[in-house]
Amino acid sequence: MTSVNTLKLISDAAAFMRRFMGGACSHSTPHIYISALPFWDKSSTVYGNYWTHTQGLIDVKGSAMKQWHSPGIGVWSTNSSVQSVAFSPDGTRIVSGSSDHTIQVWDSHTGDIVAGPLQGHTDSVKSVAFSSDGTRIVSGSSDCTIQVWDSHTGDIVAGPFQGHTDSVKSVAFSSDGTCIVSGSDDHTIQVWDSHTGDIVAGPFQGHTRRVNSVAFSSDGTRIVSGSDDHTIQVWDSHTGDIVAGPFQGHTDSVNSVAFSSDGTCIVSGSYDHTIRVWDSHTGDIVAGPFQGHTNWVKSVAFSSDGTCIVSGSYDHTIRVWDSHTGDIVAGPFQGHTDWVNSVAFSSDGTHIVSGSYDHTIRVWDSHTGDIVAGPFQGHTDSVNSVAFSSDGTCIVSGSDDHTIRVWDSHTGDIVAGPLQGHTDSVNSVAFSSDGTHIVSGSDDRTIRVWDSHTGDIVAGPFQGHTDSVNSVAFSSDGTHIVSGSDDHTIRVWDSHTGDIVAGPFQGHTDSVNSVAFSSDGTCIVSGSSDHTIRVTDYCTITKPHIFNHSSLLISDFTYNQDGWITAGNIPLFWIFPGFQNQLPFPHDCFVIGHDGSSFINYQQDIYIGEAWFHCYIR
Repeated sequence: MTSVNTLKLISDAAAFMRRFMGGACSHSTPHIYISALPFWDKSSTVYGNYWTHTQGLIDVKGSAMKQWHSPGIGVWSTNSSVQSVAFSPDGTRIVSGSSDHTIQVWDSHTGDIVAGPLQGHTDSVKSVAFSSDGTRIVSGSSDCTIQVWDSHTGDIVAGPFQGHTDSVKSVAFSSDGTCIVSGSDDHTIQVWDSHTGDIVAGPFQGHTRRVNSVAFSSDGTRIVSGSDDHTIQVWDSHTGDIVAGPFQGHTDSVNSVAFSSDGTCIVSGSYDHTIRVWDSHTGDIVAGPFQGHTNWVKSVAFSSDGTCIVSGSYDHTIRVWDSHTGDIVAGPFQGHTDWVNSVAFSSDGTHIVSGSYDHTIRVWDSHTGDIVAGPFQGHTDSVNSVAFSSDGTCIVSGSDDHTIRVWDSHTGDIVAGPLQGHTDSVNSVAFSSDGTHIVSGSDDRTIRVWDSHTGDIVAGPFQGHTDSVNSVAFSSDGTHIVSGSDDHTIRVWDSHTGDIVAGPFQGHTDSVNSVAFSSDGTCIVSGSSDHTIRVTDYCTITKPHIFNHSSLLISDFTYNQDGWITAGNIPLFWIFPGFQNQLPFPHDCFVIGHDGSSFINYQQDIYIGEAWFHCYIR
């Protein structure tokens, strides 16, 4: 009889091969060891039996590896953003809908296109699904229509079905194939005859925002829907009555990050309405999530002693939290009539400044929430960023009106400005530690340095980013500036000459919304719309380190869309789909993501690149 251990090994080996054979690295046998094994489950028998026969491989550590499971066994590239995918009932085919207005049908094992592109929609295809017998495909589009296709020939067999007044985000067949349900940006759900296109039920109304997802129950009597209104509802498919719900939950982008003054902690604010505090060395959550805001948290900052955190939100309020317990110690401060985009403590922690989409700036008593100065008025559009000077006497603000202003923090008088030069919205402003200079980042993709007393431009524009600059900050000694951008990169600049001294460094896969130096200047923290926080070793990125046992520069390290990590044109290793946001680059101390932290010691002996053949030992 086959032993339990043998069965476990066979099962683990089969799972390993299924995961590996669909990836790009399956074309390179050595990467069974170099790439697949390091990212495999460390508790599996495959890992246990083979890892002891290797040396110098990438070793990913951290809490994220305990939570993460590789989601993909194949990666296929398309020429446009893929909006929706679905398996055929027998699993042999995959249908995809794309932003290029087309639908394609793929062989699920080889990735070959077996039908398509299916053309007929005039805008992005947001949702696709097979009928239960696999003979038809239904598609929903931003052109507000639904179409039904023959899955083998690609011919249109029904439609376009018209009735929605906005994008169709989700479609599904009933199990018997007679009906189709659709959910739309027009906030409604409709049920259609799949052959004639007649509306047989609906529109169902109840959601207050876009309907993103719909599905039939297996018996066809109920429909479930999920919406941008953060709710899930269950409907009677015949009458449209709500039979259960709404169910509530959810998570989103990291908008703002900051170090505590001692550098031990990082605070982050997110679109998921919460605030979290992290250990800056390990990436562990040390406090939070802090809950209380009823809309996106746009800006967060520590008090100088690290005991309190201030947050500004799209719910128009400001709150002060105990950084250790998460208790609200002051607030909500109310007064702004629109989104609060930026908040900051004065250096002594007694006051808070806020900037808002209502075009005003306000100064608050941090303990009582009383307005002690303001509203300061002068900007003619949204105030995106505010900051105190280190002595607390002045406040700088940046606005969508393309200008920067410096205000007396006690009287609200303008002491400098408007500073003009940017040709688009000013997204971020900050004082140098001695208060003599101001740095600004803009949607015009440039960074400028200003004399805080005269308003003269003393350096810049610094050019290099290829999209909006969302965040800027001085190093504590004022010699360097760090910037984060919608181009997904971070750069470090000489504050006097505008020369790039480090970067662009890559790792984030979406907009970089917030950047900051640690007080000792050794680290940079960044928060991104990819839902991750990265802590970067500044010393690593400013020196030409090389990989051990290789002539390859760490600065050449690049992530490619097919999953390959390369240096120059040399493949180093490959990562499974879904892990790219969590992958630490050589300049990262670690990465914090939804599933926890991850880090890699690139300074140890690593046999990758041209040294790969040393990795196997007997």
